[in-house]
Amino acid sequence: YPEYLTDVKVLACPSDNGATQATDPSKGFWYDPTAGAGVVDPCAFTAESYMYVAWVLTGNPGEDYLVQTANENATNVPQGMGALGAYIQVSFVTAITDAFSRSVSGEGFDYDINFTPTYAGASERTVPRVREGVERFLITDINNPAAGAKAQSSVALMWDLVSVKAEDFNHIPGGSEILYMDGHVEFSKFPGHFPVTRVFATMISLF
Repeated sequence: YPEYLTDVKVLACPSDNGATQATDPSKGFWYDPTAGAGVVDPCAFTAESYMYVAWVLTGNPGEDYLVQTANENATNVPQGMGALGAYIQVSFVTAITDAFSRSVSGEGFDYDINFTPTYAGASERTVPRVREGVERFLITDINNPAAGAKAQSSVALMWDLVSVKAEDFNHIPGGSEILYMDGHVEFSKFPGHFPVTRVFATMISLF
């Protein structure tokens, strides 16, 4: 802001009543009252409506946060820490927590995350940082000229916050608008496909 993101209201979903507090220049907490009326403070931006993850998550079993044998929308997913191990990769959560710690210490988020899933015979996996051209890491058929575009259309960049509580959703009775890397937006009703799944919502609650 303001070079690329020119309007702070883009960060607030019109269906999110709570976000109006952030975008109101007269009382919003995204504004700097010491700098004059309506002056935005970019350092005060918070995730009121949407979630952005700095790494390419697929939500596929065994690839990142989801355990290899887990059902992403199982109706009996334990809440909180109880989901670790059976549904959520413990090693992935450890790697993400370490990444947050590194960011606080000044290293930022500009690196790939490496972790080893906690099952027998698992090899180290890399979760790439979101960046231009990252979709090539998702291409399995290099001879398909449309593979790049297809890969971009599958990378979720930003979405309405998902939750284990229905009242926390921007869209009732529950669902999320998802922005993909190729620029298209798709709505997924909860529980649906990544990132609008029960297990992902449970993992988010851990943080």
